[in-house]
Amino acid sequence: IVSDLKVPKAACYISGDKIHLRRLLLNLINNAVKFTPAGGKISIMLTVKDSRARVAIQDTGAGISRADLKRIFDKFFRVNPHDPAVESGSGLGLNIARSIARAHQGHITVKSSPGQGSIFTVSLPVV
Repeated sequence: IVSDLKVPKAACYISGDKIHLRRLLLNLINNAVKFTPAGGKISIMLTVKDSRARVAIQDTGAGISRADLKRIFDKFFRVNPHDPAVESGSGLGLNIARSIARAHQGHITVKSSPGQGSIFTVSLPVV
């Protein structure tokens, strides 16, 4: 997997729990790695605009169907739970990530299409 990281030169600061914020981002990055096949690409980009830090994690993986997009943040929901090519999980990672974002006055959005990959964007207030 090829990876790409883009961050601004100027520092930005977010007020929050370091361990939980790390868990939020690692859940999203781990999912990108899990669902991106060999030869795919994962990009992580941080932007700051309108007093918000936005971290976008984009992959060239399998993508998510419209029907599944409605449920991916639900507890215990897993896309393709019986697919042997996909590493198993508990179905809690995205629910936990969303809860952490909300606890920090933030939110997560997702754009995805089957076969085109996904972009998960976390928006958090900066201090």
